[in-house]
Amino acid sequence: GDGLDAFLILAATDDPIVNESAAAEGLALRALVCVAHDASLGNCSFMAASRRGPLLVAIHSGGASPVVARAIRQRVDEALPEGLEAGLEVLAGLRAQLKAGLDDPRERARRWQAVAASGWLERALFEPTFEAQTAVATLLGLPA
Repeated sequence: GDGLDAFLILAATDDPIVNESAAAEGLALRALVCVAHDASLGNCSFMAASRRGPLLVAIHSGGASPVVARAIRQRVDEALPEGLEAGLEVLAGLRAQLKAGLDDPRERARRWQAVAASGWLERALFEPTFEAQTAVATLLGLPA
């Protein structure tokens, strides 16, 4: 009865029978259903996620072990440097410039692959200095 107008039902009680009942009701009502103790009983699930500005890294264990997914997410969090947002912002701006000035998506991809192969992509991302930004812009064929 409680899920009649629900878009999403999260069944996460400490009672599997209650969770299974809520899941069955939600599925019958065509709601999105996530069952905490058994992902196979629902039709959606949540991921352990790390976010740095616009970057989202999500880990999912397929229901095998949410604890493992959270542990891996913690490692990802530790591996992503603080300030990553600044590098992403610089690269997003360069991407927008390239997209505005070059219609051919294959050529744009080729240029970005050249940037990645050069090592400058990582430097621009993790150490967004003027030198790195200028090198990436030059490799992309943009004004520095």
